[in-house]
Amino acid sequence: RYTLLGFAIGSGVLLLAHALVQPRVPTRILVFVGTGLLLDVGLLLLTRSGRTRLASWLAVVLFWALLLIAFLTGGGLTPAPLMGLLTVTVFSGLLFGIRGALIMAGANALTVAVVAALESYGALAGPKAVMPPLVLAIDAAFELALIATLLTVAARSTRSALQKAHDELEERKRAEEVLREGEAPL
Repeated sequence: RYTLLGFAIGSGVLLLAHALVQPRVPTRILVFVGTGLLLDVGLLLLTRSGRTRLASWLAVVLFWALLLIAFLTGGGLTPAPLMGLLTVTVFSGLLFGIRGALIMAGANALTVAVVAALESYGALAGPKAVMPPLVLAIDAAFELALIATLLTVAARSTRSALQKAHDELEERKRAEEVLREGEAPL
């Protein structure tokens, strides 16, 4: 639940940072920011209503769709959406396990192949604006921080589950010991 919320809020913050740092393409960025924020609110409402799995699927699919739109309207394969595909793959893996990660990785590989073909055949206009190094750095830092956060959440929940299993095993051992002591001849 909190992973999805953090992902949604982080995406909105990243889009706002892009709008502030890259003023040459404000309309496109603002459309992404507005769409992202509306999606964030919708996903939050779904999560709060108890439909976390549906919200998770929608978050993955809609984030992928936003990245596809970024490729198609931004002139093809550019670094920022490519990094986004890595993030959405990790996000899918954390939400849905190895199968989710593999499905998303396959979908992303197909997406990159199609966009590369479109770009090669001239079906996509060149990039609307070259991304300045500062924008790329902000985007990369955000994507890396997001991936690290997602992996930290996964590691923490795994560690918690292992600790719980360990505690239950210790409790069983103590109970068995008590039973053995009760059966011992006097």
